[in-house]
Amino acid sequence: MEARFADPGFAKAVYDAFIDDLIANGTMHACVFGTIHTEATAYLLESMDRKGIKGFVGKVNMDRGAQEDLLEDTRGSLRETEAFLEKYSGNRNTSPILTPRFAPTCTRELLRGLGGLGKKYGVGMQTHLVESRWEAEQAGTLFPECSCDTEIYEKAGLMDNGPVLGAHFIFPSEEDVRILQKYDGYAVHCPDS
Repeated sequence: MEARFADPGFAKAVYDAFIDDLIANGTMHACVFGTIHTEATAYLLESMDRKGIKGFVGKVNMDRGAQEDLLEDTRGSLRETEAFLEKYSGNRNTSPILTPRFAPTCTRELLRGLGGLGKKYGVGMQTHLVESRWEAEQAGTLFPECSCDTEIYEKAGLMDNGPVLGAHFIFPSEEDVRILQKYDGYAVHCPDS
């Protein structure tokens, strides 16, 4: 389903319905993950901004560990993300936010590159953070130099440029909690979690 957001017509229909549902349910503040598709994610941000929804929208980044039609080339992902940041930083209501999907789908190079963009544009980060035991274990396997999932983002320079939003944050270690608190980060839960 996510790959279908490459089609701007499909993305527009889904995002219009999504935004209408947010408003109909009284949600006027939201932090939203888009997809890897820059055009679709830009439409989402513009539409939320136009309708007065305050919050953040992120173009998702992932360069490994996903199905082929959802993977990005590392340099291309960084280039697309920088163009997205250049265009939308300073928006009135809805702002861009860096959105590495989660550690198992990002290489060190991608995360470090996103950390550099965060510093350059003063932009925060949202990511799925210790959302499952599998994710935390996989992150530890892929990044053995880090003591916990959250430290991966800290070492990449992604936690000191703006708001830090850890989606789900269901199975944190004490070190995950300590690092998130150090940067005044937020654990963001959704009802489905």
